[in-house]
Amino acid sequence: MGLFDWLMRRRPTAEQEQRLLWIKNPLQRKALHAAIAKGEDIPMDAWAPIPENIDPLAIRQSLQNKLANFRERLQEQGTTLEALIEFDPKGAAQAMDDPGLLQEILKRMHAH
Repeated sequence: MGLFDWLMRRRPTAEQEQRLLWIKNPLQRKALHAAIAKGEDIPMDAWAPIPENIDPLAIRQSLQNKLANFRERLQEQGTTLEALIEFDPKGAAQAMDDPGLLQEILKRMHAH
């Protein structure tokens, strides 16, 4: 951090302060404060309180397993996650949880 970077840090708005009151999870509060300080756009779902007893390592492992399984499914279909994202970035994110959408995107990819 530079000498005068603290001057550039943003403070929470009154609305953000109100939302922060509902956030009890210290990791979530820290992440939100950091995003506010950097001036990042914070999606609405980031303000949903996360229980304090959530294990971030378990969540990370679960997401990694889900992503590995998705990559495997794509490989079986003859493509890669990178190709899917390049072809349809928004659809790729949703297709992980929606097999019907995945098949629709793959059909469009193969027809392209």
